[in-house]
Amino acid sequence: MIDRWFKRWRATGPSLPPVTTATSPDPHVVPPASPPQPLRSLEAHDGLIWVDSAGKLQIRNPRGRHGHYPVVVVPDWDWLRVSVNGSRVVGEHVLEENTRVHVRLLVQAPQSRLTITVSPDGMEAVLNVAYVVGERRTLVPSTPSPRLTLEPRRIVVEPPPVTLAQVHTDLARAGITAGIVDAATIEAFLARHESGALVVARGVAPQPGGGTLESFRPEGLEGPWRVVTGETIGRRRPAPARAGQTVRGEALPAPMIQPGHEVRLGPGVTVMTHGTHLVATRPGVVIFDAHVVDVVAQHEMAAIGAASDVLAVDGDLVVRGTIQGRTVVVSGNLTVHGDLRNAEVVVGGGITVAGTTAESRVTVGLERYVRDGIRHHTTRVVDGLYDLELTVDELRSLGPRLGEVLARVVADKFTDVLESLAWLQTASRWPGLRWTGPLVDLAAEIQHHLMAGEELDHVLGHLWSLRTELEMCDPVVDAVPMGRIPHATGFSTVENSSIDATGTLTVDSARSSRLAAASVIATRAVVGGFVSATERVQCETLGVVEGTETSIEIASADGVVEADSAYPGVLVVIGGLRHTLRTPHRPLHLTYATLKGGDHV
Repeated sequence: MIDRWFKRWRATGPSLPPVTTATSPDPHVVPPASPPQPLRSLEAHDGLIWVDSAGKLQIRNPRGRHGHYPVVVVPDWDWLRVSVNGSRVVGEHVLEENTRVHVRLLVQAPQSRLTITVSPDGMEAVLNVAYVVGERRTLVPSTPSPRLTLEPRRIVVEPPPVTLAQVHTDLARAGITAGIVDAATIEAFLARHESGALVVARGVAPQPGGGTLESFRPEGLEGPWRVVTGETIGRRRPAPARAGQTVRGEALPAPMIQPGHEVRLGPGVTVMTHGTHLVATRPGVVIFDAHVVDVVAQHEMAAIGAASDVLAVDGDLVVRGTIQGRTVVVSGNLTVHGDLRNAEVVVGGGITVAGTTAESRVTVGLERYVRDGIRHHTTRVVDGLYDLELTVDELRSLGPRLGEVLARVVADKFTDVLESLAWLQTASRWPGLRWTGPLVDLAAEIQHHLMAGEELDHVLGHLWSLRTELEMCDPVVDAVPMGRIPHATGFSTVENSSIDATGTLTVDSARSSRLAAASVIATRAVVGGFVSATERVQCETLGVVEGTETSIEIASADGVVEADSAYPGVLVVIGGLRHTLRTPHRPLHLTYATLKGGDHV
């Protein structure tokens, strides 16, 4: 009974004073000034924050007075935006249940791009497909915790496939209606679901006309095929041209003949019977190939002696002897079995000289020669007429005697102008050329006025007008298409002469001469003078022991100079780099690279 009373008293009565033990240093312990802190339980009192399975942020406030509010840690990432009560936050931030928290994860949408490009000529359309993978992010679900660092999860979003219907829609929008590939080809390309390109439409190129040429050359004939005027030498079988079409359905007219494959008819051939028969218009040798059909006159002379006028020959010329002291113009090929001495020769084809070429000038290329001559002589006439105008101003004081004095002045002091006017009129009659423009008529009228004698002073005003017209004149000179028997350009010995050729120029030896061509080949020596080429100079001996001045120039940096032996004193220029040989070379092989690197020294 006493025990029951004691228990009730202890539960309801005052607290007993603290009991000390014998080990306590102070038996009278002072009670604490404040009550001790109560024990905390995190699970029971702290606030919590977590991401649920749907990726949503959940918040729970703390329970009781001593719980901690939940904290969110927001990383500073461009694609993550967290706002609390309308303001963006980064780093740690304390939250509570009624806080307005908005989490925004940037999304990159997938893309399926489709474009149609058409070539500038409209002959091809290309389908370009570009797939760009998209992505979206969600928050990784977490367990409730007082502190949460947001952690994203990346989810790849595949782009939608391009469909055949989309392709046909875009083709129609681009106006592409012709030459579209079959649907199976497009579907196979789209089924890969990969970025790439596909030629989705092709136009139809126009087909030029053509045909075949049939030669009537007698079977078994050896050597040149000679015909007479009016003889049928062949037949042409034309083929019709076919028009083309672009991918937009636009028609493309076809040329009658494929460019570069036209069959040119020379002046020695015409067409008969509705353009199918080829007929000779003059006697001569037939040239019949895939590009040119012509009948070329062949002339033969024993020799050509000195004369002041120009000998112009239409066709090929064979000279059994020597050409000396005369200007010879040949529209075709020239063969000289003898020498060429103190002469000027211009050929439209090739030239070979078996003997010595001395004190002569040779030009291969009639059209080029005449064009250069026109520039030179028209300039000389115009300049001379300006000088004449100054002379007239100085002689105005002569009064009535002006015409008489002017006539003498022109005859004595302006002979170069008269010579140039005569050259222009003479050159216009040379064979193998087609002149267009008023140049020849202007030259003839100016010459007529200058030769007016004592009446010259009455036509000066008109003469100055003609000078202005000549100065502004743009003459056109073209070579008449003509067939030529293949002919090389070659010389034996060349001395103190000038040869301006095209292609490859071959000489046995050259001394103190000027040689120009694409390639110059000397089977023996080149001593002195100047050799100009665009590609190559090749010879057995270059220069001589005594050091005669010899210059070699290659315009191209890809050119080369070769010789079995070369002597000091030779100047070599390749692609603008210059070098003078100081020592003998056996052999010599120079290029732009060796000159630049100094390997030749």
